[in-house]
Amino acid sequence: MFTFTPRAAYIGEMRSLGFNDTIDVWRQYQLAIHDVGPRYVRDLKSEGFDKLTLDDIQRAKTHGVSIEYIKGIKAEGFRTVSLDTLVRTRDHGVTPEYIKAMKAEGYKATTLDEFVRTRAGESLAHVFTLLSLVLPREPLQIAFRSLYTDDEQLQGTALEYLESVLPPAIRQRLWPFIERRAVARSARPREEVMAELLRSNHSITLNLEELRLRSVLLPADSTAS
Repeated sequence: MFTFTPRAAYIGEMRSLGFNDTIDVWRQYQLAIHDVGPRYVRDLKSEGFDKLTLDDIQRAKTHGVSIEYIKGIKAEGFRTVSLDTLVRTRDHGVTPEYIKAMKAEGYKATTLDEFVRTRAGESLAHVFTLLSLVLPREPLQIAFRSLYTDDEQLQGTALEYLESVLPPAIRQRLWPFIERRAVARSARPREEVMAELLRSNHSITLNLEELRLRSVLLPADSTAS
């Protein structure tokens, strides 16, 4: 059992930073346990993040958006991103070190969202590898590769198969990451969908290779259009 006693100067310091609403003791306690205080607020302001609510600030801190993280992301060339974007990138494990390593390997993303999608894809690949230990490996891996094509029919077949084999709890958590856009899919027996998926393997390989070549041959200045 303990007693929380806020610093007497805390309210005055927060008011000097623009927070004039009453901050009761319970809210001060919540902010304190997450180390959200005047110094963090001042540092955010100095990095260009002004006119934030206390909820915005607390969310950023609890999601690991430290001032060092912000400086590191800026040092990699991303100097005008929102705090919400930084929360999302931090949640997906996109760190300055990750960006630096990807650049060293020749990855030429121009936005943080591209790094987030790549990082999420890596995490998703690991999830599918684990799922293949308990579900039929070949169709599962083919379905995973289909998701990265630009062919709506291949994507639809993959989603139709995954919808039929993934346990409901896992499907609910994965679906926002694998259904990037609405694609048409029909309700068919699982065996029929699996057979079509297996037949599509060659088409998937060709489609992914075409996308790879297209990205390699893309003119350097076309990404800005």
